[in-house]
Amino acid sequence: MRVRGPALLVVALAASCASHTSEQSLAAPAGRGADFNREIVASTSVPTSAAPSAPTVTTTTTTTTTTRPPLGVASLAQSPRSGPSVVVTPTGVVLPVLAVEDGNRLRVRTVCGGEAEYSGPGRRYDRVHVVLDPGHGGMDPGAVQNGIRESDVNLDVAQRVRAHLEGEGVDVVLTRESDYYVPFVVRGELALNSKAALFVSIHHNSGGASLGTDPGTEVFYQQLDTKSRRLAGLLWEDVTAALRVHPIQWYGAAGAGALFREGRTGPDFYGVLRRTAGVPAALLEIAYLSNPREAALVATDAFREESATAIARAITRFFTTNDPGDGFAAPRGAGPPTTPTGGTGGCVEPPYE
Repeated sequence: MRVRGPALLVVALAASCASHTSEQSLAAPAGRGADFNREIVASTSVPTSAAPSAPTVTTTTTTTTTTRPPLGVASLAQSPRSGPSVVVTPTGVVLPVLAVEDGNRLRVRTVCGGEAEYSGPGRRYDRVHVVLDPGHGGMDPGAVQNGIRESDVNLDVAQRVRAHLEGEGVDVVLTRESDYYVPFVVRGELALNSKAALFVSIHHNSGGASLGTDPGTEVFYQQLDTKSRRLAGLLWEDVTAALRVHPIQWYGAAGAGALFREGRTGPDFYGVLRRTAGVPAALLEIAYLSNPREAALVATDAFREESATAIARAITRFFTTNDPGDGFAAPRGAGPPTTPTGGTGGCVEPPYE
């Protein structure tokens, strides 16, 4: 079946419950309460169908190719690809480009895991240095605590980090630029397909934890990747330094720091870290939304800007120094099985224009 819209010709959608259940089960570590430091499929109503297709129309395609000079370091001195690896539509939908076809048409991976032809307007990236992943989104808001939706603040911080890095000449792509659900497989493909130098998934934590004078920031890295470990240590070091200026009682789990969490059947518990294997990646939990004191800080523009500045600083250090990072902690076990999350089940394609 071929459905024609203004600029998107959907060929096939691979969304299925079978794909959904193939994702590894997630469980809360001991003493953490509800575990929101990973993608959670929220128990909210999910639309049963996407918006009706628009009739066939002729559109004028306008595109912008984003290619900035990289930092003056060897690790970023990669040549642009012969064609775009990512396109961002006018509605902020970020799509991996699989191929460039005749007539300026792009073969893309859709948000829900299918393939489509896209010929509409948008920003096309020939080169990507960093992929920032604002965790959760759409039907999956993440933690909702003390009047804050985690998916909203994750996106806000990611956009601020991008602004800092772009000012340094780094090409940055977000896995989403608006509020919609993105399965793990597509988040991972954005990093792998673009040949990014690194991937950072930005989150805020929830659940119960002990009070203390030091922030309970956690950064999870890929178990088998030494660059991922270093990235996590740099993120922990700079983010906790930025948070410590606030003299409050912080939540913190036992053994918090830069660490990996064991998978149930192989390396890496978190789906977004498994799906990005081959690109150094880290999953960052900045602060606890379940702590009213921390939530009050996260609600302010100033605090989110401080967090973003610290993340950008850590990423810049990753490229420009040999600093090893700090805060390394013992690994955490997988814990008991729970419902799989992060798959394509229930996914609904967002509007592309």
